Amino acid sequence: MDFLDSFLLLKDNPLLMSLAIILATFILEDPTTLFVGHLIALNHIGFWHGFYALMVGIFLGDFGLYIIGRLAKKGLIRRKIRPLKSRQESLSLLFLARFVPGMRMTFYPFAGYQQYNVVRFIVVNLSSGIVWTYILLKTSESLTEMLVKHVSAELWVLIALGLIGVILLERWIRKKVSARFTVDSSHRSKTSEE
Repeated sequence: MDFLDSFLLLKDNPLLMSLAIILATFILEDPTTLFVGHLIALNHIGFWHGFYALMVGIFLGDFGLYIIGRLAKKGLIRRKIRPLKSRQESLSLLFLARFVPGMRMTFYPFAGYQQYNVVRFIVVNLSSGIVWTYILLKTSESLTEMLVKHVSAELWVLIALGLIGVILLERWIRKKVSARFTVDSSHRSKTSEE
């Protein structure tokens, strides 16, 4: 019995299926979304059932990262981090963090550490999460349907080119955004003298 067969044993219990999806998003969010898209395309789970389970897991994981940052502000992290220059800059970065792999793990705790307004965090996080999850889920569902119908060499080339494009875009965005986060070195030297 492979992983898919094991997972499909939960198919008859929507609550357990939802819990499995929610927990899986805590481990690897985007691959879980792709996997759920695959299940939707094969009619093992309904689209909205999968979408809502993904959104709950994604939101809980992201909000947990934000809370870690808030708690860190109370003393777990002793470095001073440069605040963002403006509200617009922080809104833009918070939204972009959803689409750049690896940024959520750093930016969401950072937003909590900087005590970014929790309501704004929730609104921007849910907005970007809905957009990203819907796009990724529909793409995965469509690709699975196409692959099941037409597995050809041309399609595999297009998929490979698409993945390369996504990787290159991610690297370009990461370069643009990484310059915005710096550690105040003068604070670090004062702390080491004490």
